[in-house]
Parts: sequence; C-alpha cells; structure tokens
Amino acid sequence: MSRGIFSKNLQFASYLDDRLAAVKLDGGWKYYDPARCRVSTGTLHWQNEGNGALIATPKAIEWVTLPVTPAGKSRLLRTARLRVDGEGALAGTVSIEYTGQALNDALQDYHNVTAKKISDLVGRREKNRIPACKVSKVKGSSFPPQNTPSSK
Repeated sequence: MSRGIFSKNLQFASYLDDRLAAVKLDGGWKYYDPARCRVSTGTLHWQNEGNGALIATPKAIEWVTLPVTPAGKSRLLRTARLRVDGEGALAGTVSIEYTGQALNDALQDYHNVTAKKISDLVGRREKNRIPACKVSKVKGSSFPPQNTPSSK
C-alpha cells in the first residue's frame, strides 16, 4: 500500500518526479537542475532540497540526500547610501542583492519581465515594507543577471 512516500525499494523511473544532473567533482557530487531556467546555477529548487535522490552510475546505484542551501547563502541584502536632503527628508540609493533561494525567487518573479516592470514591482514591494516612506525613481535591471553566483 502506498502512502505517497518515495521508497528506495520501488525503483521505477515514473516514481522520480524531477530529473536532476549530478556531477562528481573533487570526490563529491554537485547537483544541477537543467530543466528549470529560473533556478540559479549551483542551487536546486527549494522543493528538491533535502530530498532523497537516486544516482545511477555505470558501476552501481547510489542513494543520496540532496543538499539544502544554508540560510547564510540564501538571502536578500539591501544596502543603502542615504543623506538628509534640504527639506529634512531621507534621500539616497538602495541596492538589493539576491543570493541562493532568494535569487531563485527573484528569477521566478522577474522572468521575462522588462526593467521598467521590475522597477515598478520592486518600488511597490519596498513601499509596502515602509508605508510612510516615499519611494521614487526606482531603477531595475533585467533578469537573469549576467553572472548568477554558483555554489562552491
């Protein structure tokens, strides 16, 4: 009787939901998801992290647990350069950097979206974070970024 739990004893391809790539480097496995264009290089979709995986090699079948992105490598970092203007208002530049699963979320949210639309979305999100502030002149860039970070 099946309760929807993956069993190592039932080795049928139809029981394996996602096809991931495992590459052996320096004695350890590195995992990639070639089918999801909105997952940054070196990370897996959050639904795959921590799950069991079957690796079929010419010599044997190997069972592994997929790695989980550490919280410290999965963040949204806001950096600000601010000043008080002539009217006493706080003005300046805020930049947002995405890594790990936060980057994957951004890749999903901003996939095939223009820089103008990204600016509007980011501006609204920041305004929702601090409702009393005035958010203007938001400038977004296109996704995916030119150099998405890879895990080491």
